[in-house]
Amino acid sequence: RPLTQGSHLVRDLLMYLSYKPSKPVSLKNVKLPDLITNENMGEETDGGSALRTYAPLSLFFLLSAITVKFPYLQVRRDELLCNELCYGTYSSVRNSISFVGSIVCGKVSDSIGRHPLLIIGVFGVIVSAILGFQTNSISAMYLEMLPQAITTHNFAITKTLTTDYAVHAGIPPEALAGIQGTVGMGAGFAFVVGPAMGIFGGSFPWASGISVGLAVFSLLCVLQLPTFPTVKQKKPSLWKMLDVASARSAGGLVLISMRLLLGVTYHMFHTIFMVSLRKKFGLNSRGIASLLSFIGITYSLGQGGIAKPTLKMAGDKNKALLMLILTIILALGRLCAIHAWELWQVYASMGPVILALAVVNTELTTAAGRVAKRTGNHHELGSLFGVLEAIEKLAAIAGPVIPGLFYIGHEAEDRTESIVMLICGVYAVLFLVIWSNYSKYVAIENLEKVEMEEKKKS
Repeated sequence: RPLTQGSHLVRDLLMYLSYKPSKPVSLKNVKLPDLITNENMGEETDGGSALRTYAPLSLFFLLSAITVKFPYLQVRRDELLCNELCYGTYSSVRNSISFVGSIVCGKVSDSIGRHPLLIIGVFGVIVSAILGFQTNSISAMYLEMLPQAITTHNFAITKTLTTDYAVHAGIPPEALAGIQGTVGMGAGFAFVVGPAMGIFGGSFPWASGISVGLAVFSLLCVLQLPTFPTVKQKKPSLWKMLDVASARSAGGLVLISMRLLLGVTYHMFHTIFMVSLRKKFGLNSRGIASLLSFIGITYSLGQGGIAKPTLKMAGDKNKALLMLILTIILALGRLCAIHAWELWQVYASMGPVILALAVVNTELTTAAGRVAKRTGNHHELGSLFGVLEAIEKLAAIAGPVIPGLFYIGHEAEDRTESIVMLICGVYAVLFLVIWSNYSKYVAIENLEKVEMEEKKKS
């Protein structure tokens, strides 16, 4: 590489000085780009190294800027006299806005590129944090939420950027899973570090100030991210914002169904899980924070160290079987966690659940790229990720509401068991969706080629 590439200046200079050719040569006739090749550099070209470094860091700082305020949110809602009905309405409005924003941002990123949307998302967090300094009413709480809910969808856009790189560099799906695993690892650590930083503060304005600083660091990392070619389209009309061909394909519908079912079970479970923990073990805020930190660390390690080798070991033909096994682990793990009578049993039950989720989410992210490429609509990859994120937002709207509707007509002591049975039923539907469709429409990128090779062998 030329020495003028700023972030690699020192490393390239050291490579130049330490280069030892197999035969004596005169350096007068040898140019530096000829010395430093892919083999002796030992890493990807065309921005792969920068992507591996700055994509996880940008998400780590951005999500830390969001989670640093978590320890103060409930206190602030109590000060503003925001009861359960108030907070439920607030959550529904926030998730509804994010639902629309994720689709729009995904579609627009296909037209103007990923970087502008990533930068806008960071500024959305900064504006929300600044507005948080003077939040003294419920209406101000809604106003503070708007910029972040509309614009900040950096996780999905960053995952799209990694898939753009995979197509541009021609790397195999296993390598893409590794890159996206490190991205998820950075996001997971943010849910550990952010709340921990918030504990040391004394007020919500203090946490908002730290949030601004962390968001600035995220912006600096975003500016270091490489740019990869994307198909430029005309500015999309409002009527065609939701017109995503890859999402309407059979594989896209399978992914949408899985995301919806996984999201609904997650929000249904956590609606009763935290309440159950407080009733059984009397956990205070620090106890719950410790559990959340354990979940964040486990998820980060799962995506960063377990997901890639697990998916590589499964291969294309066994991915459906792997997803079925992980679905069973999710169902049984959450069933054991809700019925645990000792706190250590909660940790022991949630550990496998979080690891299974890490592998499932990594596979579904890489599967979106396979579906888009298989349907010949890779230029819509950002739109497909936007639709999948929007489905997750829809699950976040519906998930907490379903338990409340299900409680009607049940006695108080039967509510938890009824919701647990409902969650198991949803997992059964997810199992059937994977068993009947995943191998055929999602697991293998080029199914026709595989079928032809099997026919030739037979």
